[in-house]
Amino acid sequence: MSYLADELGWWVEAETGARVVDAAPLGKGASRRTWAVDLDDGRRVVVREDTGTGPVAGTALTLRREAAVYHALAGAPVPVATLLSASPDWRALLFDLVPGTDDLASLSADERQSVAHDYGRCLGLLHALKIADLDLGPLKVNGREPTCADIALWRAICERRCGDGAAPVSMPALEWLAAHVPDAGGLTSLCHGDAGPGNFHQDGAKVTGLLDWEFAHAGDPHDDLAWVAVRNQLLGRPLALDTTFAGWRDACGFDVDADGLEYYRALVLVRMAISCDAALNWTGGKTTPDTRVQAALRPFLAPAILEALRRAGCDEPFVDELDAPARAEWESSPIAGVLGDPSDLDDLKAIH
Repeated sequence: MSYLADELGWWVEAETGARVVDAAPLGKGASRRTWAVDLDDGRRVVVREDTGTGPVAGTALTLRREAAVYHALAGAPVPVATLLSASPDWRALLFDLVPGTDDLASLSADERQSVAHDYGRCLGLLHALKIADLDLGPLKVNGREPTCADIALWRAICERRCGDGAAPVSMPALEWLAAHVPDAGGLTSLCHGDAGPGNFHQDGAKVTGLLDWEFAHAGDPHDDLAWVAVRNQLLGRPLALDTTFAGWRDACGFDVDADGLEYYRALVLVRMAISCDAALNWTGGKTTPDTRVQAALRPFLAPAILEALRRAGCDEPFVDELDAPARAEWESSPIAGVLGDPSDLDDLKAIH
């Protein structure tokens, strides 16, 4: 058995009635560690572990909160992993393995179109659920403005976990976003909170499961659509966004609001910057195997946030004041030629 702590292995064996024969890490998450665990009866299960030292450890983004989402969606038409058990100390969750892969590179053009539409359909099914009917436990729906509650959560994470290394743009951006939350027309849905390529599995060009619900929250569905757009652009645009959004509309019957997409793209980018800063602060500013992606992405995010804020209608002085130093840091980055110009964001008004 590689890496998996003995006590976790013993817990898995007690819950499954089988012996652990091997375990290997899945993905490169900094705040949660995920394991593929092979059992001696031929089964493979998944363990999601909170190490207690990750960038969002000690915040409201707990495994107990994440487990509440899986419980709430059990039996819903949204494909998610089956939660088998939670450890008594809520340090770990045990799941059935979701079939398929998060790799979209090997798909044909037609298969990618099918996956894009089906993924949009899955998000639409999620957003169409009546949140008042879901027992979300510690993931509370806070009043009429859940987006403000989520912004307050991320402000607390920035203050608690990012230290002096927080990007200068994050706090003023959060203040502006809190003061300009779009009117959702009373629509509040359960949002995945980190939607897009890399966080779902597909098999045979059909989506088999939405993964990684640690950032799930109540909010405007455009929040998730903006996540899809941002993750899609950063990962080389593996999904056709127009097809994804069409699948979403077909499933939930809602209209896509272009201005809402612009606003939530800015919020998504700020969350990403805070996550990167928290991860690097966790390692004392050092780039480690666990934080290599965050260290590379961080210089891109500040100028991208400033551009996204402009497109969302922000004309506060800090946007222009922070632009030059943010761009200088990005232009000195070794991956500046890979991601391109941070101001070259996808035209969401044309896509929707």
